[in-house]
Amino acid sequence: MDDERVQKKILETVASLARYEIDVWTQVGPGVQVMLVDAISALPPEDRVQDRDLVIAVCEAVLSPEMEGAVWNANSVTLRAGRIPINAEIIKIREKAISILFELFKAAIADGERREILSTLRRAGHTGSRTEATDDWLNLTLKNATEVVEFLLGAAGPLSYELMQTLEHVYWYKYRRARDVSRSKARVNCQEASTRLMTAIEKLRDKFNEDQTFAKFKVLVGFESIFPYQWKERDENRADNYETQKEYRAAEAAKYIEAIGEQNEAEWLALIERIASVESNDMATFPPFAQFLTQLARSKPQTAARLLGLASDKVAGFLAAILAGLHESGEDKIYQNEVERVLQRGKYLAALARHLRLSKSPNVELAKRTLQRSMEVQQDVAVAECLITAMEAKPEDVPSKEAFFEPAIEYLNRKHEYWWTRAAWLPDQASSFFASLLERQARLLMPAMIQVPKVDYYVEQILIQIAKCYPALVWDCFASRLGMNKEDSPDRYEAIPYEFHGLQNELSKDPKLAIEFGRRIFNEIPRLFRFRGGRLLSIAFPSCPPNFAEELAKLADEGTKEDVEFILAVMENYHGEETTQEVLKRIIKRFPKDESIRTSVIISLESTGIVRGEFGFADALRDKLEIARGWQTDPRPEVRAFADAHIHSLQLRIADEQQRAEERKALRELQYEQTDELKDE
Repeated sequence: MDDERVQKKILETVASLARYEIDVWTQVGPGVQVMLVDAISALPPEDRVQDRDLVIAVCEAVLSPEMEGAVWNANSVTLRAGRIPINAEIIKIREKAISILFELFKAAIADGERREILSTLRRAGHTGSRTEATDDWLNLTLKNATEVVEFLLGAAGPLSYELMQTLEHVYWYKYRRARDVSRSKARVNCQEASTRLMTAIEKLRDKFNEDQTFAKFKVLVGFESIFPYQWKERDENRADNYETQKEYRAAEAAKYIEAIGEQNEAEWLALIERIASVESNDMATFPPFAQFLTQLARSKPQTAARLLGLASDKVAGFLAAILAGLHESGEDKIYQNEVERVLQRGKYLAALARHLRLSKSPNVELAKRTLQRSMEVQQDVAVAECLITAMEAKPEDVPSKEAFFEPAIEYLNRKHEYWWTRAAWLPDQASSFFASLLERQARLLMPAMIQVPKVDYYVEQILIQIAKCYPALVWDCFASRLGMNKEDSPDRYEAIPYEFHGLQNELSKDPKLAIEFGRRIFNEIPRLFRFRGGRLLSIAFPSCPPNFAEELAKLADEGTKEDVEFILAVMENYHGEETTQEVLKRIIKRFPKDESIRTSVIISLESTGIVRGEFGFADALRDKLEIARGWQTDPRPEVRAFADAHIHSLQLRIADEQQRAEERKALRELQYEQTDELKDE
């Protein structure tokens, strides 16, 4: 076991110890939690920082307002939850945990660490969700939440804009909840505590928004922003309305752009740099910022040009948005100058290619030049953008396939760059592109389809389009994936998916072609065919549709013994569907005495898939018994003889499985009875 897994196991164990368990509480109360928190408090500060994950896990557990437990018996489990009684020890535990988290927060050096600690601190204001909070508990959580806000107001120190944005979002919801409590006639005893929390949150809000740069920041970036009108809005549906927020942002952004001039341009360029430096993997973070840059470039192209002249790589990452605005501004000279500068420098070509991909005014010659320059300076991302543009755009909006698509895909294949498959969000019009491909052009896509570690949704969408015209290429693709050497394949390589999500509709149209593919793979790798090629055929023809069963039945009549072995390797992936019955009967008629074939037929007939319950397998065998009895009326004597023998075997197995299930159940009941007796003693 590696160090990371050991540490994870230790963390899970300590967190489990720190949780309030009903059975433990009845014996020692919060004794375990007191010992753990006291032990952490006794550690030197540097040790607490070093073991911060463990410390946070314990603090999170002891700040819970609820305890839980489970009662097990032989046939069921009952989950229990209860409210922790408030006493001096619980209050002290919570105070110590909050104090420990405050110290960890002040010692944190990165926002990621601070966010984790803040998430745990917010649990101090959580009243629980499985049991109703008493007034005492509500007052305690309101008090603890107020302490956290007051810490953020002072001792926490300066916070990044990203954290301020998140905190305002979090405490806006807590403010609304506290406001509801302050107005509730049923919570008269909690009104004072809720009012104190509201006052503290208002101070935190005002402190954040005194910084006018932060006020602009949250308008232009992020999806957690809270705006002034939302604090005043009493209608919660309107306050939460996304379209209203979008309109507010657009109006404020327009005001900002209107106010940008020579006197404050440097300040705005600095803010744009600051926003561009925000690190986020969430695609919802930057759309408002990109729209702002487009609008700025459209309204004030000279300002945008100066921005690009001074821009860092971070800002240049939004070049596509700026170019879109310049293109719409009517200042063609500025736009052309910026485009030429990108082409000459050979930098930021991916942004230029993306701009062309998204542009409503296509430029065929510029697209061709962008691809050529991208390949010259080996800008792989830019080449991939050009490739996806070729797939998405109308034929008249891009260079010919020979001049654009083919060079792009050949370049990426030579570089062994196949990640572009996940970036290709194919729109409906992409189907016309694939339909127009020659077979040799479609074949150029196959290296990526073979080398990607997994046939996920994105890859499957491409394969679906190819299969509409060239299904043989798709079967060849899977043949190559199945034949991939472990040494040559990427990490975590999955040759075939668990199931298809649309590709089966295309592949199942031609069962003869599928069987030809299957026989070829069977000849190459017969030993594991059932689990590889056979399973692939079963997901391409789910539930063994009639057209597939008919072709297999013909092969069972006319084929060699190897053909029959191939059929059985496929059949073993089904679960005795009705369409498989005739195929298996014909095999038995041809090879009534061959034990290996009879065994494979039995495996195919008895395959059950998932069963449920302690008698699930016995019940599944009873269903198989009814199917076998239907074979006794078949006109072929070989089939009837097989059915008689199989029925006898099934009856014995059912009796054996029923007895074993009953024994397991009786033993389990006995074990739980003994456990209960020991508890009573």
